[in-house]
Amino acid sequence: MKRKPRWTLEMLTASLAVLCGLLLLVLLVQRPTAWLLLAVLVVLWGIGATLFRCKLRRWVVRWTSGTTFEKSKVQFSLEPLSQPAALLSGETVLWYNSQFRTRLLGGQDVLASRVQKLLPGFAGSAVLDADGLNAAAQLLAEGKTLPHPAGELIVTPHPGEMARLTGLSVAQINADRENTACQYAEKWNAVVVLKGCRTVVAAPDGRVCTNPTGNPGLARGGSGDVLAGMTAALLACGLPAFEAAACAVYLHGAAADRAAVLHGETGMLPHDLLDALGTLFAENGR
Repeated sequence: MKRKPRWTLEMLTASLAVLCGLLLLVLLVQRPTAWLLLAVLVVLWGIGATLFRCKLRRWVVRWTSGTTFEKSKVQFSLEPLSQPAALLSGETVLWYNSQFRTRLLGGQDVLASRVQKLLPGFAGSAVLDADGLNAAAQLLAEGKTLPHPAGELIVTPHPGEMARLTGLSVAQINADRENTACQYAEKWNAVVVLKGCRTVVAAPDGRVCTNPTGNPGLARGGSGDVLAGMTAALLACGLPAFEAAACAVYLHGAAADRAAVLHGETGMLPHDLLDALGTLFAENGR
């Protein structure tokens, strides 16, 4: 099935510019002097729209948030959520609490150090994903314990990341996914979301579930980022870690199944999950 075109700011700007250009061409033939000023204004408007896309948006956010954009620190203020939660993924730390903050951390060694320092001092629950997991694997390889926040911890590894965390091979992990997830959930005192075909969610107390939703279209860069964000958001809404992880995994897969119907497993992209997720919420009165 063909993908529907998405209207972006650039597409709208280009379309309006073409229409205005054709109109001006007709008018300039009849009244060249009277419409010269209008032509200049349209050109300036097009330049302004382009600048908005590139620069002005950052200036507006800086002005409204009252912060300075630097490479080391960027902050955005949003409405408070019911519970503090954090997402550590790659070179970015996202804090979901009374303020939404983004901090650029630097290289892998710096990230490992920050994970070790930030998590124990965090009052809420946290999600470790992507390079946050690689930083945790580095700490475990050095004989250190997995750092925990004051609340609950969720780790969301795919089999390759799980192999780096545990020292097992990917084949060993995939041969017994459920028992592996349960074993390390208890060992790390964390909820383990072992991603892959039929994602496993295991809690430290022995609870475990295998997700029935999802399809191979999720095996694409960026899909796991959507899941990590959904999990952290549900934590911030007040759900306990196991329930937040299980709910996020199920909805993530259900949205992927809906996106696959519209775009195909090969054609679907991570941002299609957001559209499908909104439709699922609307259909269920959310």
